[in-house]
Amino acid sequence: MIPPSFKKGIIDFLKKPIPTNLGIVPQSIPVLFFGDIEQAEYATISINPSNREFEDKLGALLETGFKRFVDRDNLEVPDIDSLSEYQAEKVYDSLCKYFDKRPYRLWFNKIDNVLNSKRISYYDKSLLHLDITPYATGKKWSELNPSEKSALIKAGEDFSMKIIEEGRIKTLFVCGTEALTYVENYIASIGMQSLEHEKHPGYYIKTGKIGNCKIIGWSRYLQGKGGVPDGFKETILKLI
Repeated sequence: MIPPSFKKGIIDFLKKPIPTNLGIVPQSIPVLFFGDIEQAEYATISINPSNREFEDKLGALLETGFKRFVDRDNLEVPDIDSLSEYQAEKVYDSLCKYFDKRPYRLWFNKIDNVLNSKRISYYDKSLLHLDITPYATGKKWSELNPSEKSALIKAGEDFSMKIIEEGRIKTLFVCGTEALTYVENYIASIGMQSLEHEKHPGYYIKTGKIGNCKIIGWSRYLQGKGGVPDGFKETILKLI
């Protein structure tokens, strides 16, 4: 279990209206975490949730039977209004049960398939996913300008790092160059460990610590097209 005071902080954040003029998906909710925050001892972190967590390919909100979370559309609450305590609790519960329902497997399974050899998995509640900002945007992160990115990160109030600093997470896996740069520049001093690979010399891994939480970060998405060399994956697993 997480401390009641920490859960209250999560609930209070979930109650807040959706920030305006930041391109956030309408009627969405801030995804402060994916998975069972009350049990997980490991976490992955990337940039921000995909709009596909809330919308279909054409940009329409997912219908009720296909939703991955309890969102503002479910709750019939306008983006400019605050949620009630009861409504925020329902959102919290849907975040905890994300991997029990309809997770975005195209993204999550490629990481899970690597880490589950160490008995670390989103699907057994040992692994949680976090994002640097909890807000899904209509545009891809790469299409946003620096000021838009900065505003979205500020709006997230560093909540992912508050979860890390709460102390339950033993190891944080940082996914991709931009997330790794953020963690390294703003959170912790991480010493770089290079991985030499004959065909992919640009791949690298960095390790470090935030308090008692170990950090293992990599420059290349494990979800990248064409996959990642086996030697790269093996190096990650040996560091755990």
